[in-house]
Amino acid sequence: MNLFGKVVSFSRGKLNNDTQRVTAWQNEAVEYTSAFVTNIHNKIANEITKVEFNHVKYKKSDVGSDTLISMAGSDLDEVLNWSSKGEHNSMEFWQKVIKKLLCTRYVDLYPIFDSETGDLLDLLFANDKKEYKPEELVRLISPFYINEDTSILDNA
Repeated sequence: MNLFGKVVSFSRGKLNNDTQRVTAWQNEAVEYTSAFVTNIHNKIANEITKVEFNHVKYKKSDVGSDTLISMAGSDLDEVLNWSSKGEHNSMEFWQKVIKKLLCTRYVDLYPIFDSETGDLLDLLFANDKKEYKPEELVRLISPFYINEDTSILDNA
């Protein structure tokens, strides 16, 4: 069992002397060795992943009030809230998404559909080694990322 290889990872890159950042690491603006910053990322990711997606159908009415119909149990609801999406569980998947959004411009996800019904079956991280057409991916744009020379923590 290679415990050391599973717990510790090393990264290298050329330091930009002006910004004191290494921008070449996986398109990230920053790479942390601080347990404090890692704990902040974990806390933010844990809190955000507690929120469930509420899939509803909005029905507009010409007279009276508009209605919302719950779509709980739909293919979209099942994949977004409950399926493991290539991880141990759904929360672990969304935690990884949030952590990536904290330090990258975007996260690309690859949806898998049933070829007969068109239902959404799964949602996975896009493979960096494979080329996709833009219409094949779901791109989540980070609300936290500012530019490659700064991070969300620079504005704290």
